[in-house]
Amino acid sequence: MGLRALLGGRRRARADREAAARLAALEAAQDDPLFDPGVVAGRAAALFVAIQRAWSADDVAALRRMVGPELMVEWEARLADFRRKGWRNRVDVVDGPDVRYVGVTNRAQDAEDRAVVRVTAALRDVVVDRRGNVIPSDEGEVARIGEFWSLGKRGGDWVLVSVEQDREGAHHLSDPLVAAPEGDDARLRADAVMELAAADGVPAGQAGELLSPGFSGTARAAALDLSLVDGRFAPDVLGTAVGEVVDAWAQAVDGPDEPLAARTTPQALQALLYPTASYRARLVIRGAEGRALTIVAVAAGPPPEVRLELEVAGVQYVEDRDTTEVLAGSRRRRATTRQRWTLRLFDDPRRPWVVVGAAGVVPG
Repeated sequence: MGLRALLGGRRRARADREAAARLAALEAAQDDPLFDPGVVAGRAAALFVAIQRAWSADDVAALRRMVGPELMVEWEARLADFRRKGWRNRVDVVDGPDVRYVGVTNRAQDAEDRAVVRVTAALRDVVVDRRGNVIPSDEGEVARIGEFWSLGKRGGDWVLVSVEQDREGAHHLSDPLVAAPEGDDARLRADAVMELAAADGVPAGQAGELLSPGFSGTARAAALDLSLVDGRFAPDVLGTAVGEVVDAWAQAVDGPDEPLAARTTPQALQALLYPTASYRARLVIRGAEGRALTIVAVAAGPPPEVRLELEVAGVQYVEDRDTTEVLAGSRRRRATTRQRWTLRLFDDPRRPWVVVGAAGVVPG
C-alpha cells in the first residue's frame, strides 16, 4: 500500500468516526444539551485559546476554573518547575484551532460523562528566561500540533480533564460510543456477570474451605472446581473484575482515583500509579486493554486469593510529573506489559475481587 492510499484510508476512517460520534452526540443531547455537537465544539475551541493564554501568564487561578483537579496537579507541578528555574512558557495560537468531535460517553452519573475532541492548531511555543530571552529549542518556535482533549462536566459546563498527543490518543477513534446509559453494553454485561456470581457466593472467610486439601490439578481447574459452588471463582467473573480494574486504572491517570481505589488496596494502588520509589514519577496508560489472562495459583486463605498473570496492551510510559520527561516506555507506540496481580475475595456483591498486589507494571 502506497503512502497516499494509507493517508487516504486514515482520513476516511476519521471522517467515518466523526460522523458516528456526531450521531451519538445528537442522541446524547436529547438527555443533556451539553452533548450537542455545536456546544462541544464551541466550548472546546474557547477552552483551547483561553488555556494557552492562562498558561502563558502563569495564571493558576484561571487554569483551575477550566481544568479538572487531577490534571491541574500535574500542570501546577510543571508551572512550579518553570518558576524555580526563572522561566516562563509562552504559547500563542497562530492558526486554529480546528476541533473535531470524536468521542461520546453519556452515563447515569455526570461525573463519568465525557466528550472527546481532536484539536489541531499551529502554536508558537517558546520558553523565555528571566531577561525575556528565548531559550533555543531543537523543535523550533512554531509547530502544528494534534491532540485529543477529553472534556468532563463541572458546574453545568465542560472543563478539560485530559490531554493526549496524537499517537497516544488514537484509541479514542475506536473506543465505544455511549450515547445513553442503557446503551453501555460493556457496563451492563459486567453488572450482570457480577450479579449472577454474587447470588452463588458464600462468605469470603468460608470460601477457601470449599477447595479440597488434596486437590492436585492446575490453578485454572481449581478455580473452575470452586466456581461450581461459588460463582465468583469462575474465570469469566475474574476476567470481568480484572477488566474493570484496567479501565479504572486508565481513568485514574487524569481522572479521579476513587474507582481504582475501590478495586485495590492502598499498596496495590501505589504500585499501579507510582511504580517507582518517587511520587514525581507516575505511570501513564492510554487505551488500556487486558489480554491473555492466566490463573497461576489459588490460595485457600482465609480469605481466598487468586494469583493471575495478564497482558496489558496500550500506550504505557512512566513520566516525571514536574518536567514531563519520559523515564520508561514511550508516548508514541503501543506496548504490552506482562502484569502479575494478586486478587483477594471480599464480601462485596458488586466488587468481590480486590487487587492486593501488583508487579510487572513498569514498561520496558
